Amino acid sequence: MRAKRLLHVLLAGLLFIGGVLGLAFWKFNEPLELPTPSGPFGVGRVVYSAEATRNLPLVVWYPIDKGSPGTPAPYNPTIAGRLLDAQPDAMEQNLAAVQDHSIAGAPISKARSSYPVIVFWPGYGWQPSRYAILAEGLASDGYVVAGVSPDYTSGSLADSISARRLVERWAGQMIAVVTRLSLNVGASARLSRRLDLKRVGFFGHSTGGAVSLQACSVFDRCAGAIDLDGSVYGSVVATGTTKPLLFIMGEAYRPPDLPGFRRSRKMFDSSAARDTRTIGNILARSPNSARVVIPGFRHAFFTDEAVFFDPFSGVAGLLGGQTDAQNGLDNVGVNVRAFFDRQLRR
Repeated sequence: MRAKRLLHVLLAGLLFIGGVLGLAFWKFNEPLELPTPSGPFGVGRVVYSAEATRNLPLVVWYPIDKGSPGTPAPYNPTIAGRLLDAQPDAMEQNLAAVQDHSIAGAPISKARSSYPVIVFWPGYGWQPSRYAILAEGLASDGYVVAGVSPDYTSGSLADSISARRLVERWAGQMIAVVTRLSLNVGASARLSRRLDLKRVGFFGHSTGGAVSLQACSVFDRCAGAIDLDGSVYGSVVATGTTKPLLFIMGEAYRPPDLPGFRRSRKMFDSSAARDTRTIGNILARSPNSARVVIPGFRHAFFTDEAVFFDPFSGVAGLLGGQTDAQNGLDNVGVNVRAFFDRQLRR
């Protein structure tokens, strides 16, 4: 009898786990529409392929007239015959089920003679397509957003010296995007006549934030840069800059002080101490800089993952200590737009 009851318990447990996994699989594959951009423009999108070793692939969002006809742009674009963002595991958000609000290749709006340009660098390992909510919001407000797809095959963040070299090399590639956008050829032809490239903005997430600050500090035409929750590297850490800078930081999860977690907690504390020191250096040496912290907002929520199905974040939200991800991302968008409105629309 006892063995039979144990078997029933095991079977019930397996059925429960199977049901939970089945529900999660269904949620990961359920159609998901991203939040609708709130600005007065519709959003167009084009992609630029890489050009030999000189230029990296780009995903560019831009303002179009609302109601413009055309084919909806797939959330995960294809560049040179390959999906830009590799499909994650089966138990993660199915990117093919995500729908954004961009129209592929639609004509740029003629409502204004020109539009300010912002270049975006994603967090390490991410692609610019994962930031469609922020990019579409900016494009709907009259900005052109050029998202860079980095080359992850070389360089390393293994230590501070390697990270500095990588960030400074990528900063040069970020600056090169401005030149590429000015060329009236290929994908640029439909946009270049209406791009205001006299003064541009840079922003990025995670490592991309460090790239943006470094690039802006050495590029005359950069009017200002934003770091979204990124550790900083490069010469700008020591020198600072007179350029306007904004840090928008989340609140990282700190492992508990319990057996099995203490090593990761020690690494977290060491990294946090370094960030406090290096970001503090930049703030102290950059008179036009500021820092905003969003309590309970996690690192991945700066991407579209803020609205992806995530059962673990749901549990964390119920337990407290974590802000609502979509509201937090809305807050990020408001701060980003306000900053670039000041720097590029004066």
